[in-house]
Amino acid sequence: MKKEKRIETRIPIKVPLKIEALDINGNHFIEETETENVSINGACIKISRKIPTGSKIKISAVKFPFEATAVVDVVWMDEVDGQLKMGVRFLDKKHNWILR
Repeated sequence: MKKEKRIETRIPIKVPLKIEALDINGNHFIEETETENVSINGACIKISRKIPTGSKIKISAVKFPFEATAVVDVVWMDEVDGQLKMGVRFLDKKHNWILR
C-alpha cells in the first residue's frame, strides 16, 4: 500500500477557475478550467498545457470573488483519463477560498 504524503485533506469538488500562466515554452496563456479536488491551501487543477514545476501562476474563481497567486508543486498526466493536471499551493492564506 502506498503511504499518503499529503498533510491536508483533499475534498473532491469541481470549482470553475481561470488560470493565467506561462507554459513550458514560455508562452503566456489564460485558460478556463476546473479543479479535481481542493484543500485549505491549494488544489489539483486540470490543465491543457504543461507548466513548469515551481512556476507562479494567477488563479481566479469563475463563480465567486477569489483571486490568488499560487506555485505549481507538480504537473502530471492522469493514467486513467489521460488528463494533464497540476497540484498548486497558494502562496498566502486565503480567507475566501472554497474551504474557508
